[in-house]
Amino acid sequence: VLKKMQKAYGRTIPVVHIYSLFQTLGDELPEREYTESEHLKLWANKSIIQFIPEKERENFRDRWKNYQPGLKDENWDAFSQNAKMVTVVWTDDGSPSNEKNILDFNAFNLVVYNEIKSQLSDQ
Repeated sequence: VLKKMQKAYGRTIPVVHIYSLFQTLGDELPEREYTESEHLKLWANKSIIQFIPEKERENFRDRWKNYQPGLKDENWDAFSQNAKMVTVVWTDDGSPSNEKNILDFNAFNLVVYNEIKSQLSDQ
């Protein structure tokens, strides 16, 4: 699977931030940083901020808060720079935090982006 992923998606990235939809620590933004290793490989495209037109950033920020638990004006800059539109995480059974092989595609941010873009175009 890893060889096929490398062929299809190219080079991996060293670090990716993934934001959970489940908030367990009060009103904090649930963020987890993954670092590439022998047993953990990461792929992602550009940060979400790179897709948002500068003149629309405030509108996107205000609406994105409806979808991402813990997202506030104060942490929008860090979130929008660290969060990727699409992420892929591969682990094998040698990873100490996982009991089995995992291949996780996450496109939630892409779905949110497209929804907000649609909302703004309907105005």
